[in-house]
Amino acid sequence: MKLVSLNKIRIDCGTQIRTKIDQDLVDDYADSMSRGDEFPLIVLFHDGVHYYLADGFHRYFAVKKLARHGIEAEVINGTLTEAILYALKANSKHGKPRTIEDKRNAVNICLKHVEWSTFSSAKIAELCDVSVPFVAKMRRGEEPKKIKYVDNEGEVRERNNPGKKLAKKEQPKEEPKEEVKPELSFDLEQAHEAIDQLSKENQRLEDKLTIKLAADPEYAEKQINELREQVRVLEIELDGVKKSRDSYQTQNAELMKQVKYLEKKIKKLQTV
Repeated sequence: MKLVSLNKIRIDCGTQIRTKIDQDLVDDYADSMSRGDEFPLIVLFHDGVHYYLADGFHRYFAVKKLARHGIEAEVINGTLTEAILYALKANSKHGKPRTIEDKRNAVNICLKHVEWSTFSSAKIAELCDVSVPFVAKMRRGEEPKKIKYVDNEGEVRERNNPGKKLAKKEQPKEEPKEEVKPELSFDLEQAHEAIDQLSKENQRLEDKLTIKLAADPEYAEKQINELREQVRVLEIELDGVKKSRDSYQTQNAELMKQVKYLEKKIKKLQTV
């Protein structure tokens, strides 16, 4: 736990996955904080320079409304990329339930990313903590027939998606030959998803068997869980390294272009 100044926290770097801030909830949090109620720590990622807010935007704004200078936070050493990956599934198990728009925004971030867009629908569903069919439909550009929402009583309910019929009317009628490619692409995607699911199930069964055969099953289960978590963290760090590598390669390519341009300009000046 660390007390971090609000002025040092970056909230403008794409880590806000919700589509909007609920001001009523901010006011409610601020009122509870003023009475001394305790809240879970916000989560920050620190890359050595900036603190990126990955979880706790409503708590952040509530503290800001109270004109306090700092907020207690869990600080994780990591890059902006890691902060965004963490934020994709934030609030999926606690806090204000995510709206359908929040979930779609999380998936869209992955689908528009240069690297994450190449992941299988199962992997993206895991990153965003949504269902695989939800991701697959968005990949095909389909609107869901039903959308979930939270009513005034806090109950999760379903209603028809008003945009579903409109989307159907706007779709041009496709020729039979054009239907083949999407169908094949979808089958291939389903195959990749099935492989991912089978791989995870196989891993789970292997862990279960190892624990059962161990002399100390409780200790073995603890060690396996810790190792799996380390692997997950390393995968996130690898994503961050790849992102940094791509950024450096892009910068290098731009510098090479500038060097070539300057070389040509120097040659022209020498010939004058």
